[in-house]
Amino acid sequence: MMKKIYDKENKNDILKISDLKTLKELMVCIIPGTKIKWVGEIKKYKCIARDDRYIIVAKPYNPKPDMCQYSILDIQDMVCSTDNLIFGMYNYLDKNDCDEALKELNNGNLALSQKNMVKIEDFIEQIWIEVEKTFYWNKRGYNLVSFLLLVR
Repeated sequence: MMKKIYDKENKNDILKISDLKTLKELMVCIIPGTKIKWVGEIKKYKCIARDDRYIIVAKPYNPKPDMCQYSILDIQDMVCSTDNLIFGMYNYLDKNDCDEALKELNNGNLALSQKNMVKIEDFIEQIWIEVEKTFYWNKRGYNLVSFLLLVR
């Protein structure tokens, strides 16, 4: 089940995580499978791969099934952009290609494009994570619901 942990507009309708208050702190919850909605977009991007500094998100591009729209999020600098290659070498819908791109980003052989760069705070509207719903009974016999983050 997907639950919203960040919403730029509606702060009340989210799953609260006690230790994580800011958007930068919530970035640790973004794991492969997490969905991110950009401002002004209808469909959400899916996290394909991540490491300690970068997160790669992508969604299929409908006119051609082998193409996608993607973005690389730099958590350290809190910016996102595409890569700096003119002709893309990577299929960002493929986990293996994303892992290779992450290695190249960390080696310095690949970088974020300066042309398309935006601040993450300005661009992310919602973050949805996969959670597991669990039920338990408290001392008074009330059925309480808790959510566990599914970390892979």
